[in-house]
Amino acid sequence: MVALTTLLVAAGCGSDQGGGDPAPGRTPDDGATATSIRGDRYCEVLGITPSAEGLIAEVYSTFPLNDCPQEQWLALDPSTLPEITDTPLALLNGPRFWSIDAVTRTVTDDIVQRDFGGLTMNRYATVTVPGLEAAQESYVVREVDRRAVMTLFAGRDVYILVDPGGATYAMQSWSNQVDPDLTEGDLATLGYRLVLPEGWQFETRTLTEDLFIRFGDEPARVIQDDLGNTYSLITS
Repeated sequence: MVALTTLLVAAGCGSDQGGGDPAPGRTPDDGATATSIRGDRYCEVLGITPSAEGLIAEVYSTFPLNDCPQEQWLALDPSTLPEITDTPLALLNGPRFWSIDAVTRTVTDDIVQRDFGGLTMNRYATVTVPGLEAAQESYVVREVDRRAVMTLFAGRDVYILVDPGGATYAMQSWSNQVDPDLTEGDLATLGYRLVLPEGWQFETRTLTEDLFIRFGDEPARVIQDDLGNTYSLITS
């Protein structure tokens, strides 16, 4: 289920989380100092409903309401969650950590807030994804309907996957679902651990200027690696 939940977080969390500015005092049009969300922990509950098009997932997230305290997270029983999400199935997704510095929603959908065993979460998106079997594959590009701007600040590292054609994908979040001990300090040398397909490369780059990854009319292109980390195509 790890690959499925990772795909869903790529579709949902990255598209509609955060609020207002990318970070306090900083927007895509200025260079002011800002507080980064990089390294912030969050968790999700995914309410799943089968449909003719695939799986419909309602994405509930603790971000930015709380940092998903470990004791409360471990106490959640997936078998009791469908009653809260009002769906046939519910999955736990997390903990995850941002590897970007800010995210701004450019389209505001209705936000539904619910309580999961004392963990308050907001529903930011409803996402349709392929069936379970297709969702298990890593290093497969998937198109996601996303209206957001993700920001990585100058002077910070960005973790990149490069496909055989030269397209570059920036890591937006890392996961502890496959490796519970994975930390931000491990990301720079992640290429030694990943089982990359032929022609793919992993790189760590230090930004000399802010990087803005904008999603609008065209679908976002999202991939995941074999450790459950999620990346988005860097657009011009």
